[in-house]
Order: sequence, then structure tokens, then C-alpha cells
Amino acid sequence: MNGIVSWWGRNPVAGNLLMVACLVLGIMAYFRMEKEFFPPGAGDAITISASWPGASPEDVESQVTVRIEEAVAAV
Repeated sequence: MNGIVSWWGRNPVAGNLLMVACLVLGIMAYFRMEKEFFPPGAGDAITISASWPGASPEDVESQVTVRIEEAVAAV
């Protein structure tokens, strides 16, 4: 290991070439990378939680749940 480090220390051109190679390969990898606004695998389900303390289940269903279902039906 000491031989490799000393060789790189004595050869600054080799170090610069390695740096340029890493930079060029990094730029090439960046442009080949998949870029999407919405990444795949985002699931087809959501969870909505609604609470109305003190209300009966029938009131929550008719006043809250049905309205939420109607609002998100087109989504």
C-alpha cells in the first residue's frame, strides 16, 4: 500500500488524470441517470383519517366520509 501512495505522490499528472476521469465518468453517469418527477412504485392507495369527537358513527359517515369519498372520486 505504501508503494501505491508514494507512486501517486511522485506522479502529480497521474493524480490529475484520475481526477479528470472521475469527473468525466460522474458527468456521464448523471446524464444517464433516470430522472422522473414522480418516481415509479408510488403505490395506488392512500389513507385518510377523519375524526369528529362526540359525533355518532352515522353522522361521521354522512357528514364527513361521504363528502371525502365524493371529493376524491375523480382522482
